[in-house]
Amino acid sequence: MVKSLTLFFLIMIVCTSNGQEVQLPVDFRQHNLAAYNSSLFSPVFSLYGENAHAVALWSRWQWQTIDGDPSTFLINYTGQLNEKSAIGAGFFQHNTGTFLQTGGILNFAYNINLGTNARIGIGTNIIGFNQELAGNIFQPDPNIQLPQLENSNQFVMQFAPGIQLSVDGFRIGVSSENLIVISKDEPSSPQEIYLVHSSYDFPLALFSDGNSYIRPSIYIKSIPSFDTQFGLNTLFSTSKFWAQTGYNSFYGISVGAGAKLFKQLSIGALVEFGTDASIGDKDASFEIVSRFSFGKQKTKEDNNVVVEEVNEDILKELAKEKEKKSLDSIASDKQKAIALNKQKVQDSIVNPLEAAAKINGQKELEQERIDFINAAKLAKDEAAIEKAKSAKIAVRKELKQKRKDSINAVRLAKIEANKNKVERTKTASRKELKQKRIDSTNAARLAIVETAKKKAEEDKIALQKALEQKRVDSINAVKLAEVEAQRKKAAVLGKTATFEENKSKTKGHYEEVESENAQLPGYYLIANIFGTKRYFESFMKTLKDKGLAPGSLYRNVNKYNYVYLQRYDTIDEAERARINKFNGRYPDRMWILRIK
Repeated sequence: MVKSLTLFFLIMIVCTSNGQEVQLPVDFRQHNLAAYNSSLFSPVFSLYGENAHAVALWSRWQWQTIDGDPSTFLINYTGQLNEKSAIGAGFFQHNTGTFLQTGGILNFAYNINLGTNARIGIGTNIIGFNQELAGNIFQPDPNIQLPQLENSNQFVMQFAPGIQLSVDGFRIGVSSENLIVISKDEPSSPQEIYLVHSSYDFPLALFSDGNSYIRPSIYIKSIPSFDTQFGLNTLFSTSKFWAQTGYNSFYGISVGAGAKLFKQLSIGALVEFGTDASIGDKDASFEIVSRFSFGKQKTKEDNNVVVEEVNEDILKELAKEKEKKSLDSIASDKQKAIALNKQKVQDSIVNPLEAAAKINGQKELEQERIDFINAAKLAKDEAAIEKAKSAKIAVRKELKQKRKDSINAVRLAKIEANKNKVERTKTASRKELKQKRIDSTNAARLAIVETAKKKAEEDKIALQKALEQKRVDSINAVKLAEVEAQRKKAAVLGKTATFEENKSKTKGHYEEVESENAQLPGYYLIANIFGTKRYFESFMKTLKDKGLAPGSLYRNVNKYNYVYLQRYDTIDEAERARINKFNGRYPDRMWILRIK
């Protein structure tokens, strides 16, 4: 289904342009949704909002003014049921410049805790919308039949799953914007859009609420029939404001900022400037985002509550243990006091005279010991003082000598350095003069060699041009002969039918033009037409990858490349191939172009 939409988009751009126009990819162009409505970028992101509940609005105007197309509008509600799951619902209108898609989106995401701060988040977006041609932007050429537009109005459902691994501040995930597509149109080959993204949150201590961080991220997006997009985004968010900048390989550089008011309302804008050569002449794209939050705001303080409760329990346990130890200590001290009282009672029974004599003797011995210690300390201090004076004098002499030696060494080094500098200057001057002479000689020789080489190259190019022109003239002569032979053959066989007969036979899937650039007459089974070389080459590669051998015709009248599957001599052969889908090898729609 997505392949058919892409094909419709390509054909309508060709028919509405006078030259080569840039084709927009078929996704929602949601690569800048880093802060709000980010569940459209990946369905898992609804688990990581700053508030439990929020309603956000996102508007994008692509290369246009506010009243222009293509544009995208999304209003979305996101709510967290608990710590592990979140839901969302929204309404959107997506104008690609060709189709107008109007519908709704449902989101569900769930976190699986792996322990040690690791989680796996899974989620999905269910997108349903009605698709129709956008206004009067398409004015078909009456001379070209476009069967691909017959089923442009239809209802489409898409399932967009995603998965993400988170470890602390690091995240890496993958999602698909249209893994399963359901519509009334006939099924075609798979055209899924895939996205791989990764980011890391660095917390910042800017305000007291602890909600400030910077988040660099990188992503790669694969869109069928388009070049793979890669991009970078950096989001700087605080409780007062947010700012972001980014780069996308197709859309260019983006810069945005916004303010957070009253802790509930946020509003901001973003501007995007194209850097690719194919969109260099386009105006800047811009986006407006706003969000109204309600419910409890999540901060790091919420996590601290759990830590404080745990610490309080630990303190209670420690207090109980300390109280138990104190009781044991009191019991032990009581036993020691009883034993000491018993000893005192026994000592009181000893003869009081013996006890007094014993005490006096002990006092005299203690006094003698103290006097001896004081005398030893005094002698030791005097010797230490003398030793310290001698050491101080020796250190001063040594420092003075070292200072003299250092000054002399510096003077000698300066003298030696000046001598070396003079010698180096003389040597450098001699070398410089010698090198200048060598360079002058080499330059003269090189100029002679370059002149001879340039002349030989010019002669070679002139010879190649002459040979190429001769070959082209020969090929053109052969082609003209073949064209004339085919015309004569058609006249002899009498197989030429009128335009009305052939158009009736093919039920309108038929056009005829005059031959240009010696194009071979016949009936060509056309698969598609392009005015843009980039997408013409991409379509040719897709057909070749399917095992087909397509050809192409370039018409100077309208500057289009016509991609055909095969040329036939008769209208009947071409019509049979169109009806049987080129023998079942090409399921999409085709028409017949006759070169007369």
